[in-house]
Amino acid sequence: MHSNSNGNGIQTSNLHNSPDEDNIKLMGFILKLAARVLINSAALYIADELLAGFTRTSGWYALLMGAVILALLNTFFKPVLRFLTFPLRWITLGLFNIVIAMIILWTFDFISVQFTINGLTTLFLAALIIMIANSFL
Repeated sequence: MHSNSNGNGIQTSNLHNSPDEDNIKLMGFILKLAARVLINSAALYIADELLAGFTRTSGWYALLMGAVILALLNTFFKPVLRFLTFPLRWITLGLFNIVIAMIILWTFDFISVQFTINGLTTLFLAALIIMIANSFL
């Protein structure tokens, strides 16, 4: 916050950020989203290779688009879920985070036509892989 004098000796506060500060925040958001896309694409590739019930129907373009969808879900949907499930996460000492990751991955499976997740065990293991990968951010 910047403070300015209005000529009467009264200090006023400038609540608006300068354009440079806004651009820096936007660049930080875009860089973090790009990092999420890269990490999610690696995690989706690893899950596709390791888990028999996790299948990708197309090539690298599908992997990249899936990573973008998953990054957007983790950026916008995950905070809402974390807020709504705070008491459960607190009671379970954070173990409920795997359920949140499973809900996000199930939503991803519902949205994306290039990926198929068969079975609850596969969903759990894939969510664990993706949750571990996202912990590096």
